[in-house]
Amino acid sequence: IAYDSELDLVKISPNAQPPVCKIMNFGKLQLNEEVKKKLSSAVDSGTLSHAILLTGGTEKERKELSLLLSQALLCENSPTPCLKCNICKKIKSGIHPDVIITEGEASKQRSIKIDTIRDIRSRAYIMPNEAPFQIFIILEASGMGEEAQNALLKILEEPPATARFILASRSRDDFRQTILSRVTPFAISEDSGQAA
Repeated sequence: IAYDSELDLVKISPNAQPPVCKIMNFGKLQLNEEVKKKLSSAVDSGTLSHAILLTGGTEKERKELSLLLSQALLCENSPTPCLKCNICKKIKSGIHPDVIITEGEASKQRSIKIDTIRDIRSRAYIMPNEAPFQIFIILEASGMGEEAQNALLKILEEPPATARFILASRSRDDFRQTILSRVTPFAISEDSGQAA
């Protein structure tokens, strides 16, 4: 592939090979195959939305998938995530400085306070330490009340280029329509009754 500045176009050599699509490594996590394909394709092509919502499955599955996606987005090896490099190990251990995890309680409304979301908003504008961007994971995001969701909406509407958001919850019914309109949903189990 070569760029011709005079004609302002890209020339592709007849011998050029199409890019190889890497399959995302889901480890031992059992997921609906359609969701695996969509997530793998989005991660590989770099088209995964700045904000996604993972619904369905168990609390443990949602957390594990959130961490795997973070690893896949930041891991530099193939298959991604490799689960062996320093980046993957730091994320799994919860010590990567650019992967910030907030955890609510699924059974408790308003367990994620507005001040917690305000802190996330402030941190999102700080440059990442090691990675090209920061990933904010909000587990059991259904614990956000209306005020907290409104605070989160502000950053989802106009996110900094260096921030990604992963929300995880048992159901999309727990969110205001304005939040749902700013995230890409993925139903991680076939029985969750939601389209991926």
